Amino acid sequence: MNSELIATAAGASAIPFKASADISAMDVLGVVGVAVGLLALALVLALVARRQGWLQRWGVAPEEASSPRRELRVEQVLRLSRHSVIFRIVDGDRRLLVVESKDGVQLLSSDAPDSGERSA
Repeated sequence: MNSELIATAAGASAIPFKASADISAMDVLGVVGVAVGLLALALVLALVARRQGWLQRWGVAPEEASSPRRELRVEQVLRLSRHSVIFRIVDGDRRLLVVESKDGVQLLSSDAPDSGERSA
């Protein structure tokens, strides 16, 4: 029985695989053209949606015009060394003292609303 299996295995032909087709340059250009067309369509749709305001629910909402506008302003800058700077910042009616150094940034003090008095 073993000799019969060996004889049939030796006499059997190879499994015929399907021959692969060559890919032409026109096939590649067609696929690239479709991909570029779809990307252009997606870009146009995104721009139209942005102009129509359809994307606002997923984005950061802009400040409303009716909300009070706060103004952040650097009032004075004092350089202590090559790596350290103190900023006095005014935020509406609050004053902040911020120190920037090579180690990081710290908020040193936050004054109460300015009463108009200054100490000497």
